[in-house]
Amino acid sequence: MANPMPNEQALYEEIQQDGVYLDPRIWKILSHHIGNDIQVIYLSVRCLADLPPWVRYLHMIIMKFHRPFKKTLISRDINAVCGEALTHVENINELMKKLKATVPVGGAQQ
Repeated sequence: MANPMPNEQALYEEIQQDGVYLDPRIWKILSHHIGNDIQVIYLSVRCLADLPPWVRYLHMIIMKFHRPFKKTLISRDINAVCGEALTHVENINELMKKLKATVPVGGAQQ
């Protein structure tokens, strides 16, 4: 993940040792809402990344003419932004898989 917690692995081990489980209703709500958000982000970034290069770089030209006196505005490479966003989407998917594998759903561990 992009920013793992310093003691994240220890927390996963503690969850397994303590027999913590997640109510299936909570997991259903979490996976539904997070999944929807991830899907929207992924599709938006994918559409943007699939645009022709001249369209992706057009925002830099527009920003130069639209705000010529704003020195604090940082124009970023849209390709880099898309790549970072897709990496975060993949990281969240991995986190959800790891949570599902680590925290049993539906009842305490036997």
